[in-house]
Amino acid sequence: MALKDHIMITNNKVYKKNIIRLMGGLGNQLFEYSFGYRLSIESGHSSVYDYSNGFKNDKYGRKYALSKFAFEISPCSVDDIPIGMAWTSPMSFVAKLYWSHFATRKKVIFEKQYYNYDQKVLDYSDNGNYYFGYWQNPKYFTPVENDIRTQFKLKVTPKDSFYSLQREMLQTNSISIHIRRYSDKDKAGNLIKSARKIHGVCPLEYYSYALQRIPEPRSVCYVFTDDLEWCKNNIYLPRAYRYVAEYDKFSDAEEIFLMSTCKHHIISNSSFGWWGAWLGDAPEKIVVAPKQWVSDGDAIISDLFPETWQII
Repeated sequence: MALKDHIMITNNKVYKKNIIRLMGGLGNQLFEYSFGYRLSIESGHSSVYDYSNGFKNDKYGRKYALSKFAFEISPCSVDDIPIGMAWTSPMSFVAKLYWSHFATRKKVIFEKQYYNYDQKVLDYSDNGNYYFGYWQNPKYFTPVENDIRTQFKLKVTPKDSFYSLQREMLQTNSISIHIRRYSDKDKAGNLIKSARKIHGVCPLEYYSYALQRIPEPRSVCYVFTDDLEWCKNNIYLPRAYRYVAEYDKFSDAEEIFLMSTCKHHIISNSSFGWWGAWLGDAPEKIVVAPKQWVSDGDAIISDLFPETWQII
């Protein structure tokens, strides 16, 4: 494949494009979309998205997950993909090595350190590059935060059970609790242990301490989890609590919006829960998040959380 300049030519005018690679789960993809939207505003060039290459051989079976949202998102073309960005392991390592150290012109921008804000990445946006990273830092889209909140709506009208539960949440001092166990399984049904090894799992004590930070009388906790059976056998909360999965089978997108409906939030170390809490618009909301976001104790995650959130 010939090396392409990421441009569109219309009426003799040249328009550069930013290409954003989508990968990971829904929470990751929302960060990636928001990063791309900021790039488009910052540079004046459109952002298009690589829907496919980030999900090749994904061991968790994750796929493009933004189709349930109402915002418009444009796919890139095959010709937009730089050399090597469609390759899978082990050749993908060769491509990254080439673009990071040997390319004479910067066309692929890799995220250098997860969770950290890097202003230099935005400085490249005028060149029309391919962006490879998770970009999990709200500083990347703080200047367009109001736009993001406005855009994040469901495309399809949810079922009646969604609205019934939403009304219930609005009528009480509701607290969303997200318990992520990283219980992902491979195609054979075996637990993928690497996810827990990388991220770690919040201990039970964390949720008890977090509840103490939310002194709401007569509150009701709504538990969102990827491991319902484990929670039912191991979780006890000193307040009224209900499992969202027992109301109905909601999509991931619907669960994020149900989570955001609650007045307060206790999240686990997960970008999914992060978005549910961030999108919540209760004027006096309290958000509690774990300071241990990944197993690597040296990871710098301070920029990941808004200043008003309580980190324990």
